[in-house]
Amino acid sequence: MAGAYIEAYAYSEGGSGATCPIDTVQTFATLTGTYVRPSTPQRFTDLLASWQAAMNTAEPAGAPWNFYYNPATRRVTLETALGLYAWDPALSAQTSLFVGFTSYGGTGTSWTGAEPPTGRCELIGATVEPAEDWTQIELARYRHGRTAAVVWGNHQIHRITVHLDQINSLIYGQGWVQSGRIRVYQANSGAALNAYSATNPAGYVDGFVIGSTPVAQQSEGWYSSELLVGVPR
Repeated sequence: MAGAYIEAYAYSEGGSGATCPIDTVQTFATLTGTYVRPSTPQRFTDLLASWQAAMNTAEPAGAPWNFYYNPATRRVTLETALGLYAWDPALSAQTSLFVGFTSYGGTGTSWTGAEPPTGRCELIGATVEPAEDWTQIELARYRHGRTAAVVWGNHQIHRITVHLDQINSLIYGQGWVQSGRIRVYQANSGAALNAYSATNPAGYVDGFVIGSTPVAQQSEGWYSSELLVGVPR
């Protein structure tokens, strides 16, 4: 289906007062830094919105702010909405990759990533198999078999095949959107914007990656990979 994509979740270790992952330095005053950081794990799109809201709340000169992703260009832009003040975004190494800011320097009113973000991957399409029940009760042993415990599993799984072009196969291959928690959208409108269910099989799947296969080339310019995604209940 047109408009399919995957988004990864980013994890934070601190509150809004912690330094990194985004620090803005304004040039109209004495290098005054404003630090914003989400305090909870957030999906790629929600993370940009959270950063924007946090910057607007902090209200450094130049606010309001716009932090957004353009699926057509596959780039993230961070800018002062009014374009009045130059500033310098400073991001940690992993955050830079997540939003595609692999190189930048100097100051400006608007910044656009040099590379596609690793936190989102555009797809040619996604095939989502019907959910399978994986409720399990097992006896697990730890420390060389000396400790035993009953382990309960209460989740369902989806077998998902993602189809990619060559550029996005490289983004996918970096691992951010095929590990940890992800959300797979089968399209970008209508029923696809609601969660998958028995009555809405076109919906998105939000869960944790249990396994994935290497990217395989199906034909010239066409690649695919299979994901096993567990959805807690």
